[in-house]
Amino acid sequence: MLIAKKSPAQIEFGCNCTASEGVGDAVYISGPAVGDFLQVRKGDITDITKMPCVGLIKEKLSATVGVMQSFGPLVMAGLAHGERYFVAYDGSISSSPPVSGEVPRAVQEIGEAISGGLLYINPRGMTQLT
Repeated sequence: MLIAKKSPAQIEFGCNCTASEGVGDAVYISGPAVGDFLQVRKGDITDITKMPCVGLIKEKLSATVGVMQSFGPLVMAGLAHGERYFVAYDGSISSSPPVSGEVPRAVQEIGEAISGGLLYINPRGMTQLT
């Protein structure tokens, strides 16, 4: 049974990932859970099989084990208060949504900055671009 750590305003899961996923990366579920850990990888808006994202890597406990947060406030530096954030090309997040006609195949809002240092994670549905 998966174990979700809940506080009144946050939902977190233990996760297995690769060394290339870093803190702050948007991730999707890449396979079935193993024990109490979700299997996650970086989202990729150019490949809809690697979407939608379900949260962000909050913490890396080792190169391949971490904590993924799927809802609630997450401390992050360099945010612009009031801006909405989207999954970007490299699995990071950006305040600029991808646009149709370019390489991306999907758009997904991942959260909104409630201050310059807090992102309120609330993943929205993915829109597929043509």
